[in-house]
Amino acid sequence: MKPESKEDLLKIASAIAEKTAGLVERTVGRPLPISYLTIFTHHPHEYERCIEWATELGQKFEANNGYKFSLRDPLQTKVGAVECIRIHKPDVYRSQLGCADFVVEDYSVFKKDMLPRHPNNLRVIERPDSEMLEFFDFDNNDVLAYIVSK
Repeated sequence: MKPESKEDLLKIASAIAEKTAGLVERTVGRPLPISYLTIFTHHPHEYERCIEWATELGQKFEANNGYKFSLRDPLQTKVGAVECIRIHKPDVYRSQLGCADFVVEDYSVFKKDMLPRHPNNLRVIERPDSEMLEFFDFDNNDVLAYIVSK
């Protein structure tokens, strides 16, 4: 699915929201709220066009591997409103459609409870200043989901 217009970009964002929310709910048995979602671009031209379209939708901020956009009008999806999207620079290791970050009340409690129960769908990724849980599904690998420790 390649975006050819601003409307396509929004359709892709909605699809990422729904697919990541489904991945999370299938894994942990309940829905979690989305903090923001990321659209992975796969070619420099696609990245530049997505940045143009997203700039029309909201305020632009520098972010890791691309830009975040605080949407003027939250994107209404089947799984709730999305207020922020990120456009990720092309990356050969990001062949998926995109990902989303989800919110939990207490990361440590969630990790301690869920990680041992779902080893085939959750893994810990350690970063220098934080860690995160990554949700994945070998049978449906077009999106990823994360919960960040801070």
